[in-house]
Amino acid sequence: MEIRTGAQNPFDSLGALTQSQGAQSSSAPSAAGGQAGLTNTAQTLGQQDFLRLLVTQLQAQDPLNPQEPTEFTAQLAQFSSLEQLINVNTSIQQLAQFQAAVANTAVASFIGNEITAHGNKITLNAGQAGGADFRLAANADDVKVTIRNSAGAVVRVLSLGPASEGVHAVEWDGLNSGGVAAPDGTYTFEVEATSGGERVDAETLMRGLVTGIDFDATGTFLIMGSTRIPLGDLIGVRQPAGVSA
Repeated sequence: MEIRTGAQNPFDSLGALTQSQGAQSSSAPSAAGGQAGLTNTAQTLGQQDFLRLLVTQLQAQDPLNPQEPTEFTAQLAQFSSLEQLINVNTSIQQLAQFQAAVANTAVASFIGNEITAHGNKITLNAGQAGGADFRLAANADDVKVTIRNSAGAVVRVLSLGPASEGVHAVEWDGLNSGGVAAPDGTYTFEVEATSGGERVDAETLMRGLVTGIDFDATGTFLIMGSTRIPLGDLIGVRQPAGVSA
């Protein structure tokens, strides 16, 4: 009769695997946009894998030195712990999906409202320039706004003179530096402000009506004309002028 001895215990590293499962369960996926969830992939020890290891261990054990009852009981306890961790991961994933659905529903309410967001784009449509603002960190003696086309060429330089600390609107009549109407499209603008020859920090802002919402794997985007604005760049929402609450 052949007696197999010294068979390798398939559960030697099981404790590390279950600890790894526990570490994964503590990380919840994000709620907005495309989120990375916790899943039971091929690299994760599942219930069926555990049972196969358990049966393999029983088949490979030495008949003259069978498995100690205490060790066998400990492995069964590990199996129970593993099952609970898998259930926790599943619950977290379902909760994240629910939270994402609630967040997406809330974002949809932005449609038709006027927003202010970080950015430096200004849209020209039918000769009318869309909303654009800038925020000065301090009073400035001289402020200049440079408007560029999609190729980066300068279309117009607006000399605004002195301006106080705070938010100011960019008033562009849609004409280029030669006094000719610029073609419709999306432009960029930059602000240069100085005080006593020293540079003053100026933050560019975009303003306009939300016409749609985009959801994709990279996140949630507000549509303002032809411009997609990441939800994280939003800094203000208000009803458009002339609309009562």
